[in-house]
Amino acid sequence: MEFPQMVTADGAFDTASVNEAFQAWFRSDQSSCVFAHKMSKNVHLSDWHQLCVPAPLDDAGLHKKLAEAVSGRHKATQITFPYADSVESISELIQQVARADDWHANRIDVHNGIVHIGLRWSGVGEELVAWVLGFAPLNTMPVTRRAPFTALIFRSQDGYAKPRKENSPDPETEVHLADICVAGTENTPIWTTTQDQRAALVEPTLEGGARAQVSFSLPVGALPTDFGVLR
Repeated sequence: MEFPQMVTADGAFDTASVNEAFQAWFRSDQSSCVFAHKMSKNVHLSDWHQLCVPAPLDDAGLHKKLAEAVSGRHKATQITFPYADSVESISELIQQVARADDWHANRIDVHNGIVHIGLRWSGVGEELVAWVLGFAPLNTMPVTRRAPFTALIFRSQDGYAKPRKENSPDPETEVHLADICVAGTENTPIWTTTQDQRAALVEPTLEGGARAQVSFSLPVGALPTDFGVLR
C-alpha cells in the first residue's frame, strides 16, 4: 500500500497522516475484520476515537496518554505508536502499558517459537475487562495484524451485540470489538464473514496470533520469562 508523507520537516511523525494511513490499511484486503472495515469509512460517525503517540515517553507520560485516550468513553479506542517498529521497542511498550492503572497482560501460550501476549483494560465498566487487539509491523504477527504501525484497538464502552460462542469472551466479564453494534447492519453476519476472511488470509504457522484473546505475537525471549504469567 502507498501511504501519505508520515514525517514532518522536523523529523516528527505527523499524527493526522499516521491515523489516516491506519484507517486506509483497515479498508485494504489485508485486514480481515469487517467491523473495522465498515467503521473506518467514517471514524467520527462510528465513534472510533484515535490517539497517536508519536514518540517514546516515560511511564508517567505514557500512562497519562492511555488515560486520556479512554476519557471520552467512545465505542472504540485506537492508540497508535508509530515509533515502536522493532521487537525491542514493541516489547518495551507492552511492558509499559501493562504497568499502567487498569491495565495488565496475560501470557496466553507459546507456539512455534512465538509467545502470545494478551493485553487487557479493566476500565471499560464495572467488573468488565476489554480484550485489546494489537497490531504491529512484525513478521511474527499474523498478516491480518501486520499493520504499518504498532497500535492498540479495543472496546471502550460496555454492552454486547453478538451471541457468545465457545472460546468467546465470558459475557459476564469480558468485551471486545465484535461487541460494537455497527449502524445499519446485523452483527452475526459480520462476525461470520470476519472469521471466514481471517481463516483464508492468516498463515497456518501464525494462526495462534490471530485469536481475539491475543494482542501481540513476539519471538520467545523478547519479554521477561515471567511477564504476563498469572499468579
